[in-house]
Amino acid sequence: IIGAVGSWRDITDRKKAENALRESETRFRGIFDNIAMGIHLIDTSDRFFAANDYLLNMLGYSIKQLFAMNIHNLTAPEDRMTSDEVNEKIHRKEIRRIAYEKRYIKADGSRLWVNVTVSSIRDNNNRHIGSVTTVEDISVRKGVEMALRASEERFRTLADNMSQFAWMADPEGWIFWYNKRWYDYTGTTLEQMLESGWKKVHHPDHLERVVKKFKHSCHTGEFWEDTFPLRSKDGEYRWFLSRAVPIRDENGVIVQWFGTNTDITERLEIEKELKHRTEELAAANRDLESFSYSVSHDLRNPLALISGFVRFLIEDYSKNLDTEGLNYLRRIDDNAKKMQSLTNDMLTLSRIGRQEIKRIDVNLSTTISNFLEELRSTEPDRVVESLIEDNVHAYADPRLIHIALENLIRNSWKFTSKKEKTCIEFGTISIDNNTVYFIKDNGVGFDMKFARKIFEPFKRVHSEMEFEGTGVGLSIVKRVIERHGGRIWAEGDINEGATFYFTL
Repeated sequence: IIGAVGSWRDITDRKKAENALRESETRFRGIFDNIAMGIHLIDTSDRFFAANDYLLNMLGYSIKQLFAMNIHNLTAPEDRMTSDEVNEKIHRKEIRRIAYEKRYIKADGSRLWVNVTVSSIRDNNNRHIGSVTTVEDISVRKGVEMALRASEERFRTLADNMSQFAWMADPEGWIFWYNKRWYDYTGTTLEQMLESGWKKVHHPDHLERVVKKFKHSCHTGEFWEDTFPLRSKDGEYRWFLSRAVPIRDENGVIVQWFGTNTDITERLEIEKELKHRTEELAAANRDLESFSYSVSHDLRNPLALISGFVRFLIEDYSKNLDTEGLNYLRRIDDNAKKMQSLTNDMLTLSRIGRQEIKRIDVNLSTTISNFLEELRSTEPDRVVESLIEDNVHAYADPRLIHIALENLIRNSWKFTSKKEKTCIEFGTISIDNNTVYFIKDNGVGFDMKFARKIFEPFKRVHSEMEFEGTGVGLSIVKRVIERHGGRIWAEGDINEGATFYFTL
């Protein structure tokens, strides 16, 4: 080597360009790898040649797995036609950028809803050399949308098939939706209703009141209810019960009103007829009670006269009569007394229905004990065992409840008269958290098939030859109990005694 020849060429601009390119590549990789969105690049044959970690994590593929696929393989079959059409348009330069929704197939085979933005990559000669796609996971949003759509569909199905009219209004009270039942009945359309058609559907005599009352509820947020007639497409007016409740957001602000209209025309007609029948029945009962009272009251004096004159005949003229004549007089006297007892019971029964109820605290235990002591004094030789629960009180009309208890106790006393030992019990039990009073005896009892009959007037289970009585006593008890808003029932077995239960 005897020397060297060298040359210098200025490459400053090239180095600057290389450095700029390197810096640009570094910035791109920084964004590409760290952006919170999936990104992939495909070439003109739709094969992947770049993808960021966010996309790989989103779909569950490795970079090697993804590079072995093309965009057609990654797209769900139901969306491939749309995806292929988009790619074809980008290849043909019909579009440069497009955004749309589709489903990608994840590595585990499941579907993932994504929003993709596909942009064409072109060289300096405007030739398409590939595309870059940004991928946004919208599965949560699509899930919410599908759930909302399903919920909306269920609501529409329910609303259109319910027997009632349904409607929705804005916070100011303007109705913007009606269900199918409304249109079937009124023959209107939504457009007509949004204008002034609703005024023609409402009866003019009620329209102003209905609007004013609903506007007031919209202002106060209170539950709304009203009754008014609505006109059908045939021109007939039917009555409806309308109700509406406010729908509030998470802050408690009213965002909508949901209302229903229920056809109550038949119900009102039934109620009107029932009211009319009730008034007729009440009038008939008053007439019957008045008749019973009048008959019973008017019979008392003639019966008393008959009994009096019969006693005079027996006392003053018995010497002039033979045995058969005296027997006739005694039978007349006995039957006159029975008639007097019957008229007294009928008077009691009619008075109970008209008497005003005045309730006070009544000690039932003391009342029953007193009744039993009176009965013991009339038959001191009878063996009687009584079990009276202490301090049983009731809020009742003292006079009426005394009548009922006296009849029940006398009933037990009478039907235990043929027993060697009389047992009478009074106490309380609880049924469905309600106090139930009972009077139980060990008397002749009755067949349960007559359990209802014994409370009907003049209906007797035992013959008058066995046990005397008018057959009205238990009817009086039933009337007293019912006047107190309670009920009475009986249980018994033949020769095994009876138990009378009642509530107040």
